[in-house]
Amino acid sequence: MAQFRGSRLAVFAVLVCAGLSGMTFIAHNKGPALRSQEVRSSRVVMNFLGNDPPPQKEKEPEMGGAWGIIQGIDDYTKKGSASIKGPLAGVPWMTVVYFVIFIWLINLFISEGAKPDKPPITAS
Repeated sequence: MAQFRGSRLAVFAVLVCAGLSGMTFIAHNKGPALRSQEVRSSRVVMNFLGNDPPPQKEKEPEMGGAWGIIQGIDDYTKKGSASIKGPLAGVPWMTVVYFVIFIWLINLFISEGAKPDKPPITAS
C-alpha cells in the first residue's frame, strides 16, 4: 500500500480544526451580562390612561376588476395569507397554486408521453 506524503500532517490538522471548532461551539457566551442591580430598558412603549392612543392606519381604497386582482396579489406578497379575509384566509394559496400547476404538468407529461409517435408523412 502506498503512503502519501503529509497524510499524517493533514489528519492532524483536521483533528485540530475539529477540536477547536467544537470548543468554540460548547464555550458559553462571555459577552457583557446584566448584573442583578442593573435594570433592563423597556423596548415596548406602554400607553397609560393619560396618553393618546396611536393613530389609526388609513384604509386603502379597494379597486375592482383587473386592478383589484393586482392589488390582491401585491397584498398577498407583502402580508401573506393575513391579507385575505373570510373563510379561506388560512389557506396557503401560493402552495396550492404551485401544487395544482405541478400536478397538471406531471399529468401532461405522462399523458402525452404515453401517446404513440405519429408516423412521418411521406409523399406518394
